Amino acid sequence: ILSRPSNLRQRPTARDFFSPLVSDTNKNTIMAIEDSFSASVSEEITPLTYGQAMLLKQSKEWSNASEKEIKTLEDNNTWELVNRPAGRKVIKNKWVYKIKINPSNNERKYKARLTAKGCSQVPWLDFDPDDISSTVMKHKSLRAILAIAVNLGYHIISLDAISAFTQASLNEEIYMEQPEGFEKFAELDLVCKLLKSLYGLKQASENWHKDVVEFLMTLQFKPTLMDDNVFVKLSKTGMPMYICLYVDDFTCAFGDNDKEEFHQVKIALMQKFKMNDLGNLTSILGISVSYNKTKGLLLLSQSQYIISILSVFNMLSCKPSYFPMQKEIDQHGKLSQFHCPSNQQEVDYMVDKPYRKLIGMLIYLINCTRPDLTFTVSTLARFTSNPGPMHWKAGMRVLQYLKHTVHFSLTYTRTLTSLHSPLILDTYSDADWGGDVNDRFSVHGFVIRLQGCPISWTSKKQKFVALSTTESEYVGLSES
Repeated sequence: ILSRPSNLRQRPTARDFFSPLVSDTNKNTIMAIEDSFSASVSEEITPLTYGQAMLLKQSKEWSNASEKEIKTLEDNNTWELVNRPAGRKVIKNKWVYKIKINPSNNERKYKARLTAKGCSQVPWLDFDPDDISSTVMKHKSLRAILAIAVNLGYHIISLDAISAFTQASLNEEIYMEQPEGFEKFAELDLVCKLLKSLYGLKQASENWHKDVVEFLMTLQFKPTLMDDNVFVKLSKTGMPMYICLYVDDFTCAFGDNDKEEFHQVKIALMQKFKMNDLGNLTSILGISVSYNKTKGLLLLSQSQYIISILSVFNMLSCKPSYFPMQKEIDQHGKLSQFHCPSNQQEVDYMVDKPYRKLIGMLIYLINCTRPDLTFTVSTLARFTSNPGPMHWKAGMRVLQYLKHTVHFSLTYTRTLTSLHSPLILDTYSDADWGGDVNDRFSVHGFVIRLQGCPISWTSKKQKFVALSTTESEYVGLSES
């Protein structure tokens, strides 16, 4: 960590991490996506209730999606109809609708989900309050596995569990009202006795996670020490096979010589759980994945997500900016508390500005694929409790920068010369000294690369005042 590898002559820059997806051709594609996205936003409304869905122009699509969801639940034997129990609380349910867009081909899909209103569950009767949470895979874990897969020339495929939570076991006795629009024998006042978990139940995610982990353990996959949602197994050839779990998404990586062995693993998973084999990984968590195994090149981008951000804040037609942030804002220098509202006019100006929403959407972006914005967004995030006009203007500048770099992608390339060569992990760390003009706390940042592929990064303010540049640098090193 402290020494610089001999083959690296300078600190990494944005050019080392990003590359255009496909120059001019891709820009034309991005422009087409922008036009179709902005047009569709005005035409389509996501309904909040079943009744509202049936009144919209796309009522047929929403009706088909609702019927598909009910059929899936009935095929899973999720509930049985019984008489309303005396002395027991019957929880209600709610339809949740969403239009999902595939980042790779802009395909639109209408999704309907029946969810139980878990907020009305009775603790200790309907669920155990100490057993209702489950973990998910970390984004940096996914990037690390992808970096390993690229360098080892692995296949990367995706599996998707169908209505995952409804396949999980349920130990408690829970009753629920019949779903709106699909009531049966209404005159008999029947309710649903849940036989399996359902989305919205307090314990649903934990039940699903337990069932999956237990089954993966029977297949000899073991969770890693740093992330219990990344599972690894040594194949018969001695090479590792990986399964990354993010709720109902399975990202799998394995070598050419282990195709048959992993095929048996996939068959076992699909026999245990109802799953779709999505083939080669093309998208995950809203991230578009482009992988050329032959060339050893993998690109991660969020062009569609960036366009949606620009659309939300009416910045699709904004003037692009080449830099995400100005070094000097005004006579006060860098962004600080001096730029918080100082009079009623500035307070009134910020009343209808969705500053927190902007920061939240940008944070997800930097957590996934955009380390170049980490410092800027972390700086803006310090003022969410009391932002001023200058903070809002700085946030809009970030969107102008995103307009300019919408076609950028995080680039992973194969640099490993042999399958038996060790993977090189290098870390770059830096810190200023007393960079915050309000409290003189220092700011540090780091980026960690695995075989040249960036897998983890951050930029944050330190928790105390450093007495020297050396102390500030050492604090940054210890954090990295």
